Amino acid sequence: MLLAASITILFVIILLICWIKSIMTKQNQSLLVNMAKKYQLEPTKFHNTIMETVMPSNGRTKVTESHVASFLIVANKYDLNPFTKEIYAYPAKSGGIQPIVSIDGWIKMVTSSDSFDGVRFKNKYDEEDKLISVICTMHKKGCNHPIEVEEKLSECERPTEPWKKMPSRMLRHKAYIQAARLAFGLKTDMDQDEFERKQEMDITASATIETCSNSSEKISDTLRHIEKEAEEEKRGIYLQ
Repeated sequence: MLLAASITILFVIILLICWIKSIMTKQNQSLLVNMAKKYQLEPTKFHNTIMETVMPSNGRTKVTESHVASFLIVANKYDLNPFTKEIYAYPAKSGGIQPIVSIDGWIKMVTSSDSFDGVRFKNKYDEEDKLISVICTMHKKGCNHPIEVEEKLSECERPTEPWKKMPSRMLRHKAYIQAARLAFGLKTDMDQDEFERKQEMDITASATIETCSNSSEKISDTLRHIEKEAEEEKRGIYLQ
């Protein structure tokens, strides 16, 4: 009886898993068909084009169908065009991809909202006329007060060519994205800068944990060695 009940439960679990996979497959196929129709392509052609022109092709990033599905879900949700780089697939150091929205994509998400009511910027400079910060003020219909975000160059600047050549523009983009995030509740990880900083923090945290682990092992080895020497010393005294 017990064996029969176990077999029945196992069979039900297998059927449930198959049913869930079937639903997910149908949803992914439906998404693919709808997006392909939007760009006037056959579903297979659309999928192949995404894989060949949008997904990373550096040989180090393994892109699965699940990654493609999650990417298309984000693109479809915010009506972003992957072929014009409004959204792109950024290789994650942990493997796979992260959907990243370009500044053009952020502008589209904000300006396409019915509640968007304008934006303005203000640059701050020091006594030597060097850029200190950029303030982005974003107006939203139905809100008594605008959303205002100030991003400081000292906190945001990175050792990359765009930041070296165009610090004012890059800081303006940064302020715009943060204001948009606060005003419209958009996800932070879709910003490349935020995602890269998060990855760097994760790597640093992993390295710290590994260092602490190694240090703990060394301390434990030292303590065991001391205990062993003390035990041998006691034995020597007893033998005398």
